Amino acid sequence: FTITYASYLGGSLDDRPFGVAWDPASSSVFITGTTTSSNFPSTAGAHSPSGPQGQHSGFLVKLDVDRPLAQQLRFGTFLHDSSPIDVAVLPGGMPAVVGQATDGFCGSLRCFRAVNSLYPARFQLEQRPFLSVFSADGASLPFASFLDASGGSTYGFASGVAANGSPIVYVAMATTDGALASPGALQSSIVGNADALVQAIDLTGVTPANGPP
Repeated sequence: FTITYASYLGGSLDDRPFGVAWDPASSSVFITGTTTSSNFPSTAGAHSPSGPQGQHSGFLVKLDVDRPLAQQLRFGTFLHDSSPIDVAVLPGGMPAVVGQATDGFCGSLRCFRAVNSLYPARFQLEQRPFLSVFSADGASLPFASFLDASGGSTYGFASGVAANGSPIVYVAMATTDGALASPGALQSSIVGNADALVQAIDLTGVTPANGPP
């Protein structure tokens, strides 16, 4: 057994990866996690290429380890006011990221912004589970949604995401929100203090049906 590639990835403060996914169409790997480094590796033209020094932010990078050194970092972007936990790859090489995000009114500030959200923002400065889908080049964000419906004292934590080559993405989360089950669900109501929840989200119109990035 041999290690064929190993590279550090970070800036001057604290950088922690949590999720990784392989994209066979582009022979690239996506890594997501959290950082407090404003100089975390990012790229011009990415959705959010700059981050605040010392403040918590998410990150998403795309690496092609088989390219020459100067071309290995395909893109790097910050995910403001969020804590990404996992990433999966959708058709067209589009990365889908899940985790926790702050739902708060931020005006022109760097923050998490919902795009075509399944559930509306509440602007209560609360942590909510989210799903964000980026373009294959990291330049645009065609979809960013909160994944819980009820406010107040409900709790939700998105912990995993998977894709099967179709526009449908599968998200696993823990929740106390009793308004999320769909018709025909295996379990239609919460039984314990907090239950696991599996969501299948059809992103037709956001991702191509198939094809390379």
